[in-house]
Amino acid sequence: MGISRDMKNGFGSLIHPGSETSRNLDVIGALKVYYSVAIIPFILFLIVGMVWFGAYGPTFYNCSGASASGIACGPARYFSVFGNFVRHIAPVTGGVAAVILADIVFLLVVPPIGIFVDSLIYQLIGKNFLREFKKDWSKTFTGVMYGALPALSLYWLLFIPVFGYVVLAIVAIWGFLNATIAIANQQKITRLQSFGVYLVTLFIILLITLVVGSAAISSLASAPVYGPVLP
Repeated sequence: MGISRDMKNGFGSLIHPGSETSRNLDVIGALKVYYSVAIIPFILFLIVGMVWFGAYGPTFYNCSGASASGIACGPARYFSVFGNFVRHIAPVTGGVAAVILADIVFLLVVPPIGIFVDSLIYQLIGKNFLREFKKDWSKTFTGVMYGALPALSLYWLLFIPVFGYVVLAIVAIWGFLNATIAIANQQKITRLQSFGVYLVTLFIILLITLVVGSAAISSLASAPVYGPVLP
């Protein structure tokens, strides 16, 4: 009964985020919703993934990540981390096992870790820096979880090359809108405030990335180069 309720709520939030993302959930409750929704995409991922690998698996070994082209290289081209994961482990585990492992890692393991990290950053900025958030971190976690459900629901379509870029664009916009609405509902703030926290958080993350990247490049450029001394 709990699984069906969580599944209904999770899929309902994809269509009606304004009304379906207001549940009073803690972190465990939010994860229950996530994994309840994950059941159907998990099965679809296995079915489509195995059909795809059965048809294109041998040529997929020759793909080269994001620069690859052709039908067999679809996942490598559209989502290089996933594509390379399958490409590197398939020769050892076999195609079916590679798809199963990819399904587990990229639907059941990595996204919850990402939700955990993202929600901590949002909470730090929204509550401690901007002082907009009213509730504790568990509510931010729940809001970010709802924002991750569009990606979870459509992830299996990445196996179909023609949908690759389209799916990624839809997921980015859909997930952002759902997260903005869900965080507003969970934190009891306006959607405009939630949107503002998102923009500030994005700016800070980009700034940190830029500073760290520039420092790394500078350190590499100034490092002494050791080698043979030419006459």
